[in-house]
This record gives sequence, structure tokens and C-alpha cells, in this order.
Amino acid sequence: MTDMHIPATDKRDELRAKIEASERRIAARTLAEQAREAAQAAGDFARKHPFTILGGAAAVGLLIGLSTKPGRRAARTAASNTVDAVNSAAKGTANLARNASVKQAGHRCDRRLRDQAYRRRSGNRAHGAG
Repeated sequence: MTDMHIPATDKRDELRAKIEASERRIAARTLAEQAREAAQAAGDFARKHPFTILGGAAAVGLLIGLSTKPGRRAARTAASNTVDAVNSAAKGTANLARNASVKQAGHRCDRRLRDQAYRRRSGNRAHGAG
């Protein structure tokens, strides 16, 4: 009797192994389909919102960069250079404004001198004619 029981157990085990293999294939196929759907959804989002993706990538890159010592050093250097550039631009603008006001004052002074010289000449002619 035990001889007949062994083949039935083997068949049952073989059938269970086939069922389990089939279930694994179904699960794998479902996982692959889910991965494809997720990739498709990510691609659609990236096409609809490219600047959001770029901004997110830049933010992640910045955070990763700032978490390293060379990244922090580069950020400190960039910030220092930015401050220097802004200060330089402010000084340059102040100098331009100062020079422009000096030029305007010079033009006003030149105009007054010309007007005075013209009035003197005009007055002299009037006196000479009279």
C-alpha cells in the first residue's frame, strides 16, 4: 500500500510545484505590468511638467552637493563671489550716478557761462549802437 501512496504524493507535489511556478509567473507578469505602467505615468508627467522635473532635479542635486565637503566649499565660494559682484556693481552704479551728476552740473555751469557771455555781448552791442 505504501508503494501506491508514493506516486500519488509525487504527483501531488509535482502539481503543487507547477501551480506555484504558475503563480510566480503571474505575479512576475503583474509586477512587470505595474512597472511598465509606472514608467508610462512618469514619462507622461515629465512631458506635461518639464520645468517641475528640472527644478526637482536641481534641488536634489543642490542638496546632495551641499551634503559633501567640496560642495559646501563651492557654495561658500560662490556666495562670497556673488556678494563681491553685487558690491562691485553697487559701487560702479554709485560712481556712474556721481559722474552723471557732475557732468550735469558742468553742463549747467557751461550753459550759465555761455548765457552770461551772450548777455554781455548783446548788452555791449546795444550800448554801442545807442
